[in-house]
Amino acid sequence: MSSPGSPPGPIRGKSTDTRHLALINRRLREDLLAIVRAAIDGVDAGGLVRRALADADVVAPLQRAAAVDVIAAGKASGVMLTAFAAATAVPSCVARGAMW
Repeated sequence: MSSPGSPPGPIRGKSTDTRHLALINRRLREDLLAIVRAAIDGVDAGGLVRRALADADVVAPLQRAAAVDVIAAGKASGVMLTAFAAATAVPSCVARGAMW
């Protein structure tokens, strides 16, 4: 029988409850860390450019071009241009970055 204010159910030892909560808390922290890392990786401008340039459908036209003009805009424009230059052997005629 449960006391007033306590949840119904079997009575467990305090140490078992504490270990169980510690395992749940550790798992929640691990999950939260994985979510935060994925969110940060998902907005990494250089990483996004490198991933795009790993796609054969994107790279094939670039490889056929004699040269390309590369334009990047926004706060991460420098990072995007650097990632493009590092990830390709395609000569750029113009590489411009603009911040607003």
